[in-house]
Amino acid sequence: MVTPSTASRPIKALGQHFLTDPALAQAIVEDAGVDSKDVVLEIGPGRGALTAPLCDSANAVIAVEIDKNLAHALPEVVDSDRLSVITADALKTSWSDLAEDAGSDQMVLVSNLPYVITAPTIGRLIDNRVLIPRATVMIQREVADRMGSGPGSRTYGVFSVMLGALADVRVGRLVRPGAFIPPPKVDSRLLHIKFATATTAEVPALWVVVKAAFSQRRKTLHNAWPAGLGCPLEMVTSAAKKADVDLTDRAERVAPDQYIAMTAALRSGGWVPPGESGGR
Repeated sequence: MVTPSTASRPIKALGQHFLTDPALAQAIVEDAGVDSKDVVLEIGPGRGALTAPLCDSANAVIAVEIDKNLAHALPEVVDSDRLSVITADALKTSWSDLAEDAGSDQMVLVSNLPYVITAPTIGRLIDNRVLIPRATVMIQREVADRMGSGPGSRTYGVFSVMLGALADVRVGRLVRPGAFIPPPKVDSRLLHIKFATATTAEVPALWVVVKAAFSQRRKTLHNAWPAGLGCPLEMVTSAAKKADVDLTDRAERVAPDQYIAMTAALRSGGWVPPGESGGR
């Protein structure tokens, strides 16, 4: 069994809270369902507390660490031939290239994510859902609860819709500040994401429709969508009728499948998203 030890010199990473409980790290790997077939992508491995049990369970672990000191020390802390350490910004690195280098066409994401990169990481995960169909991330409790919330909740937002439309999302175990050094000022929670194998959603366009709805969440969709989508009210009204969406509602009242239907109806009515090639 791989066992993390104390690095030979002090290491600091801005904004990162290091997991210190080996039993908890093992439990997280078990919660994630990691097995010997999996190639795991770990973002922000830090001092290797989670990396160690991942290496015990997975076929391979690709640990992407932006801090050069941490990246340099990790192979000394976690001595495993299953571990590959990449010194890079995970948000700017090609995830498909990492999978290809590992000889795989898919990966599983398991990470104690630095809080500051939670949103862009989840956004990129959604866009790479075929490459990474399953993920378990430890993030700030309030953010996890928000991403796993449903229509009608005051915490329901863009990521709630996108994940609800494309994946099965489960809010997992609660982790208290004392499990980290330094302890954060908030609780953390696991978020488990399993993307659907097939979806009718046109995802880049769906991003645009959902973001336009929530960009002015105090306004009704009748007022928010025409300006946000760059299309006439008549087109929005016609699409809403086909999609069974009430334009007098606000964004938080609309279910994920209704957003998918609205996107399809707008497309069939001739709407072209601003910046067609990206959508985000």
